[in-house]
Amino acid sequence: TMSLCLLVQAGLLGPGALETVSRGGVHVAHNWLPLELLRAMRADAEALHASGHFSPDGLTNAAKSRAQQGFSTHADRQTFRNDAWDTAGLGDVDARVEFASRMRALRL
Repeated sequence: TMSLCLLVQAGLLGPGALETVSRGGVHVAHNWLPLELLRAMRADAEALHASGHFSPDGLTNAAKSRAQQGFSTHADRQTFRNDAWDTAGLGDVDARVEFASRMRALRL
């Protein structure tokens, strides 16, 4: 709970978070990420996807064709690979690094 106190003090989580989590509950932090960061990450994902940097995820069955798995250009299961997450020159690295930093702070 010490790290949770620090997150509350740093303004990363609201004051109710400590009490809720201490009771064993799940704290929901609405609007936890700044709107500017959300917009930047969405634009980044859309641009990376459009330029072919997403690939089928771990749920893909390599023994079946894309058509047999129900893939389509509008409704597929694709992800941006973690090993490219902080690759310089590839999309909005700053937005992804800021997001990763916020997520790391929650894991303390």
